[in-house]
Amino acid sequence: MTLFPHEPRIAAEHASLPDYLTSVLSPKQLRRPLLVSFTQWDFALAAVAETVLTLNELGSEVSLALWSDNTPLRDIGWQVQHQIASATRTKTVDQQLREGLLEAGLPSQIFVAPPIDPWSPTGDLPAITDFSRASIRGLTYRGAPLGRGVLHAPPSPETPSNDKHVWPKKYVERATRSFAYVYDQTMRVIKDRGITSIYIYNGRFLHDSAVTAAALDSGLPILSYDTGGLDTDFDLTIDETHDWSALQNRMKRMFDQWSESERDQVARSWFEERIHHVDSANAQFTGGQQAGRSIERESDLPLVVYFSSSGDEIAELDLDWSEYFTDQPHALVTLAEMCRELGYELVVRTHPHARIKPDKDNLDWDAAVTQ
Repeated sequence: MTLFPHEPRIAAEHASLPDYLTSVLSPKQLRRPLLVSFTQWDFALAAVAETVLTLNELGSEVSLALWSDNTPLRDIGWQVQHQIASATRTKTVDQQLREGLLEAGLPSQIFVAPPIDPWSPTGDLPAITDFSRASIRGLTYRGAPLGRGVLHAPPSPETPSNDKHVWPKKYVERATRSFAYVYDQTMRVIKDRGITSIYIYNGRFLHDSAVTAAALDSGLPILSYDTGGLDTDFDLTIDETHDWSALQNRMKRMFDQWSESERDQVARSWFEERIHHVDSANAQFTGGQQAGRSIERESDLPLVVYFSSSGDEIAELDLDWSEYFTDQPHALVTLAEMCRELGYELVVRTHPHARIKPDKDNLDWDAAVTQ
C-alpha cells in the first residue's frame, strides 16, 4: 500500500491548552506562574510563547525568566551568546521571543532577571573527591538532588556512561556551581514574586532540574513541556517527567475517548508507519535493519534472546543494580551461564541506539558479549 506523510486524524488529548491548565491547577495556582527557560531551541521556546500567551489570556500574572545567557555553565540548549548576537546586529531566538511577546501586548514586567547580583552560593557546595558517575549521582545542594542533573550535562557526547569513567574535576565543579546558581535564583524569584506554579522544559537536564528542585522544596506544582508526538507541536503535563505509569494512564484515557473506528485506524496506522519507516526520526534506530532478515539457526534448541538497553539508560534507572547483577554486562554473563547449564542457545540483540553512543561504551559492551 502507499503511505502518505502523517496527518492529524484523531481528537486531541485535551480540547485546548486553557482547558488543560484550568483542569489541573486551581485558580490560586494559576495566579502567578513562573516559566524559566535556559534553551535557545526553537521548539522549546515556541512552547514557552504559547504557554505564556495562554496564561496571560487566563488572567495570570506571568513571570518569564529567559536565563540562557546567565548560567555559569552553558545549558545543553544554549547556542549563541547575546553579546555576539548584538555585535553582529542579530538577535538570538530567546531575544526574538522577548520582542514578540512585547509586540503582542504583554507588559515588560513579566520578564525577570536573575535577582541575586552578584551571586554567591547561599548554601555549602558539596565537597567532591570522587568523580565517577556513582559518586556524582548522589551529590546534593541545600538538600536538593543535583547529581542526576549534572549527569544529564556531560562534557562531551563521547563521555562514557559507566561508573569506571572519571569525569573532569573542573567540569563537575562548574556544573555543580551552575545548579546552585539556578536553584538560589529560582528560590528568590519564588519568594519575591509570590510564585504559585512553575513551568520548565523536560525537568531532568542540569538547570531545569534545579528549577524543579526549587519548586518541590517550595511546595509548588510543576508543569513540564517537551517535544510532542507526530500530531502535536509540544506536550505539556503536570505529571512527573518520564513517569511511565502516568503516560500509560493518559494513553488509556485517550483510547477510551475514541470511537471504535478511530481506535482501529490509529492502531493500524501506527504499525504501518513503523514498518515503512515513515518517521525519519527513527532512522537512527532502523537504518541497519533489513526487511525479511532473521536469525540463522542450525539447531532446534530452545532460544533465549537478550534485548539490551543503551548504557546511559541503564545508568539512570532508579534501581540499585548492585542488589541483582551489578551492571548490564554482568547480567548478560549471568544469563549466559544459565543458558549453558540448561543447554539453551543465547542471542544478544544490541540496542540500535548504541550506534550513536560513546565508543568506550560500545567497546565495553562488545567485550561483555564476547565472554
